[in-house]
Amino acid sequence: MDLVTGQLLAFVMVLTRVSAFFAIGPIFSWQGLPARVKIALAMFFSAFIAMQMKPVSSDYQLSATLAAITLINEVIYGMALGLIANILFATVRMFGRIAETQMGLNMSQIFDPISGEQSQPMSMMIELCFILMFLAAHGHHGLLMIISNSYDNFPLGQIPTIDTLLQGVVTSGTVMLTAALKLSAPIMAAFIFMLIVLAIFARIAPEMNILFLSMPVRVAVGLTMAAVFVPYTQGFVKELMQYMQEIIPL
Repeated sequence: MDLVTGQLLAFVMVLTRVSAFFAIGPIFSWQGLPARVKIALAMFFSAFIAMQMKPVSSDYQLSATLAAITLINEVIYGMALGLIANILFATVRMFGRIAETQMGLNMSQIFDPISGEQSQPMSMMIELCFILMFLAAHGHHGLLMIISNSYDNFPLGQIPTIDTLLQGVVTSGTVMLTAALKLSAPIMAAFIFMLIVLAIFARIAPEMNILFLSMPVRVAVGLTMAAVFVPYTQGFVKELMQYMQEIIPL
C-alpha cells in the first residue's frame, strides 16, 4: 500500500465516523439544514481531522472483507456518539412537552422544520430558545470536539465494545428523563398549587364551573411560568456538555 492510498484510506475511515455522527447527532442532522451543507461540513471536518493523523502504514495489507468490517465499526461508533448526544439534547424538548401536558395543549400540532415532523407549539418554542442559547455558547463547537476527541482513545479502526456503547445509550436516556423533570419541577409545582386553589374554590362555590374556568387559567399559568423559567435553561447548556463528556464513550 503506497502513501497516497494510505492517506486516502485514513480519510475515508474518518469520513465514515464523522458522517455517521452528523446523520444522527443534534444540529447537523436537522432537516432544515440543506443536504449540500451537511455533506460539505462532513467533508471539510473529516479532511481537517485526517490531516492530523498518520496515514495507514504501507506495510499494512487490508483485504476487502476487513475493510468492510472496519468501515462498519466506524459507522456503529459514529452513530452511537450521535445517538447519545441527540438523546441528551432532547431533554429540553421533553421539558416542553411536560409543560404542554400540564397546560392541556398537548393535542395541538404544528409542523416542526427542525425534525420535519408534527410537533407541539410549546415544546418547539422552548427548544428553539434553547438552540439559540446553545449556539450562542458555542455548543456546536463542543459537538465537533466530541467527534475529534473520540480519536484519542479509539483511533482509526478501533471502537469501544458494544456493551459500552449500549450502556452509554441507556445512561443518556436516564439522564434525559431526570434532567427534564428537574427543569420542569417549578412549572409542575405551580400547577399543583393552582389545582389546590381551584379545589378550594370548588368547595367554597360549588355552583362555579371549575372545569370551564380552569382551562384559561392553566394556559395563563403555563405561559407565565415558561416566560419566567425558560431563560434559566441557559445554565443547562454547560450541564449538557458535561453530561456528554461523562456519558459518551471517548
